[in-house]
Amino acid sequence: MSSKQKTTGFRRAAPNHIEQVGSLWTLVGHKLNSYLAPHVARIGGAAQELGKLGPEAPGQPRARLWTLPPVGPAILAISAVARIMDRLFFERQEALGFVVVAKRA
Repeated sequence: MSSKQKTTGFRRAAPNHIEQVGSLWTLVGHKLNSYLAPHVARIGGAAQELGKLGPEAPGQPRARLWTLPPVGPAILAISAVARIMDRLFFERQEALGFVVVAKRA
């Protein structure tokens, strides 16, 4: 097995290039949205009613539907601003992760 094959873990795939995924702004946006949805709007209760939480305990509090008009647009705005900030203030040294793009050999 060559070193390129060891990188991808597949015998028939050779890495083409590596792409950076996310940065500081993505992290900040994700943290804010991760607080707003489950803690402020309690979306977990609605997701559980729809069967989207899987093996979670059935004790989720009910969703606060009255918070959706301010929280829904806030979540969308935070996500959009985080993506814009990622592009405006791109820093090569900061990354949340990397994706290896490979071709079949």
